Amino acid sequence: MLSSYKLYRKPFHPDHFCPIQSLHDLEKVLSQETREEHYILADDSKLTVSFEYFLKYHDPDFCFSLGFAENSGQLFYELENQRIISEEKGLHIHDGLVLGNLISFHRKKTGELIRLLDKKDYHGVKGIVCPMKVGKTKALFLDRDGVINIDKGYVYRPADLEFNPGIFDFLLHAQKLNFELHVLTNQSGVARGLYREEDVKKLHFMMNEEFKKAGVLIKTWSYCLFHDEALLHHYKLKSILRKPKAGMLLSLCQSYAFDFDQSLMIGDKLSDVLEFRGLRTVLLQGEYPLHSSPVKVCKSLEELSLIL
Repeated sequence: MLSSYKLYRKPFHPDHFCPIQSLHDLEKVLSQETREEHYILADDSKLTVSFEYFLKYHDPDFCFSLGFAENSGQLFYELENQRIISEEKGLHIHDGLVLGNLISFHRKKTGELIRLLDKKDYHGVKGIVCPMKVGKTKALFLDRDGVINIDKGYVYRPADLEFNPGIFDFLLHAQKLNFELHVLTNQSGVARGLYREEDVKKLHFMMNEEFKKAGVLIKTWSYCLFHDEALLHHYKLKSILRKPKAGMLLSLCQSYAFDFDQSLMIGDKLSDVLEFRGLRTVLLQGEYPLHSSPVKVCKSLEELSLIL
């Protein structure tokens, strides 16, 4: 059963929509259409995304649905080419993101769309396009291992931490250019049973204290503990928090209003190129091969600082 949905058709405009109250309404409207047109279905009761931003960066070949609500154990449908390829039960430890609010589809796929919406708890995502808030904050999103500190493989002990040479000067320079600093890091070592979430928190606290002493303010430290091949069953989840999925970034967008045209993601591996259209990414050459990188690669932090 649907409620408070809005159906948009080309040419898309935030104020031009058809109200949809049920699956029957949706089927009725679409049955009257003669063209295989592209549509967007928005759940008005949960819609907290910027529709204008969505339209600016929307690509129907890139994504199926966008925007998320809390995952408290509902079914998660993974989609590929708008077809269900797997169904997973949420676990008691969840990633906080699953339910879609914006659905992009073509009329020729209506049957599959209706089947998805007819579920009590429905679909997940293929890619993520739009944020919860759009504003004027210019942000620098940073991977941790390989960018902030030297990647020695599952770093969690303070004794093993070694900051990347030049990272303090680089971040101070970024701050002078009015970048707000946010860390986004995959920490599957927890899912693999190598260390605990508490170890991640302690290390981040210690790192943050060192940065504060140098005048560097890291606004947030976001991390994903999940992995689809985890040894610990309660962390075994194909989470959209895990990069290259953009769940961590999307979560931040619920509290921060970023200007993505001026923001930048910095990583050192291909998985740091987030599935988030409109956000520029630059990779720092380190231990990982980047010859097939779809984005610019810099050889040093000094080179990176020149393009901020």
